Amino acid sequence: MKKRTPATAAVAASIAAALYLTTTSPNQPSSMLTASEANQLAQARYADYRNGVTALTATIPVSGQPFRLSGRVDWHIHLGYATLTAPADEGSGSSELLQWSPNGLAVRGNWKAPYPPR
Repeated sequence: MKKRTPATAAVAASIAAALYLTTTSPNQPSSMLTASEANQLAQARYADYRNGVTALTATIPVSGQPFRLSGRVDWHIHLGYATLTAPADEGSGSSELLQWSPNGLAVRGNWKAPYPPR
């Protein structure tokens, strides 16, 4: 069994927090969306829902190291899958599998297979 690094756990926790929480720092004033920004956001959300499944990719810096996130979100069933690859694991083909839904986040280490079927 692959031992999860603290940074990998931190990234998974950060992703979970980002998926479920929208907060502003107490030291920063919150900013309201303009009508144009709200319209653009609504159009993007509608297009994602209409498409059903949307691919996602991201690079998340943690202590100067790039963690790679690649996956999909199914907007109709409210379920997402992604692999999270730590910099040290990029050549090994091994990643963490993340699954999230409105009910929570699950992480499975040492994932080398394709995503589970839709």
